[in-house]
Amino acid sequence: MRIVAYFDSPEALARGARTARDAGWRTVSAASPAFDETVLDVARASRSPVAGVSVAGGIIGLVSGVLLTVGTVRQWPGVIVSGKPLVSVPPFLIIIFDLAILGASVAAVAGFLVASARARRAAQGVGDVTTSDNRFSLLLESIEERRDVSPDIIRQLEPRDWRRVPA
Repeated sequence: MRIVAYFDSPEALARGARTARDAGWRTVSAASPAFDETVLDVARASRSPVAGVSVAGGIIGLVSGVLLTVGTVRQWPGVIVSGKPLVSVPPFLIIIFDLAILGASVAAVAGFLVASARARRAAQGVGDVTTSDNRFSLLLESIEERRDVSPDIIRQLEPRDWRRVPA
């Protein structure tokens, strides 16, 4: 069972989320008309997986750049380079750097798209046309499968308005 509760302020939303958590409800998402740190903290949305994914992509790009450059030079051991070493760091750094940046960029875009699709699926129903300049909404989900909405819980949350949302 899911419900969306509407509040007048971010403080009321945070108070409602704490009350719901104490009553056995889980906060799925929250929506606000403008950026507010309190709303992000209530929804536990302040951490993004994109940074970690982009670092992993950069490391993969770095390793693939080293393997590409060194592996390519080692394919032709008879290349005449006028006494210079085959594996030379300065020219290889350009290719390694470019592949590290490319890997980090592609991973960041892919991580962002995957994370936003997951968040949109989880928060479906929290934001609608009634969330306007003065309304904040909180999507709550019952921890127990068959739990129905009791009027006592709604009264404790003190929302301005509320509605049921299909799961």
